This record gives sequence, C-alpha cells and structure tokens, in this order.
Amino acid sequence: MNIELTDLIISQAKTIAVMAAAGILVSAAWRVKKLLIKRISKHIKRNKPIEYLAEIAFWIMSAVAIPAFLYYCTYGKVTFCAILGMAIGVFVWKKLIAVI
Repeated sequence: MNIELTDLIISQAKTIAVMAAAGILVSAAWRVKKLLIKRISKHIKRNKPIEYLAEIAFWIMSAVAIPAFLYYCTYGKVTFCAILGMAIGVFVWKKLIAVI
C-alpha cells in the first residue's frame, strides 16, 4: 500500500510547523520579558516605566512577528491550521522547553 501526500497535506503541515515556530518565538519573548522585569526590579525600586516599556516592546514584537510568519506560510490568511500551529508552539514551549 503506497500512501501519497497531496499538495494540500504538505501545505497544511508546513503551515502548522511555521506557526508552531511563531508560537515558540512569542512564548520565549514573553518569558524573556518577565525575566527582564524581575531582574530590573531587584536593582531599581521605581521600575514601572521600565515595565511599561518592556510590555510595549513585547507587544510590538509580537505584532510584527506573527503577521510575518502568517504571510510566509499562508500569505497572511488566518486559517484553522495556522491557529492550531500557534497553539501547538505555545504548548511545546510551556511543557517541553520552559520547565518552570
């Protein structure tokens, strides 16, 4: 029995893989932001402006990265496979990479 992968299946697998990478990237950036704020708060007592700047920088990075990944794999269309891939990436980061 010879099983052949169609172009649709290959495209969807590529979309899931690319968006999983996007989920890992965004989760890693979130963790870096939290660690940065934690470290800065040890040295500086009034760190609210730094927290705000870190928060804004994270969301700007996410707002640039996610559409870039989406454009790469689905030409900017939000599909079920893209959302699934992003969720898989966040899950992989939380459960396998970032052991908290």
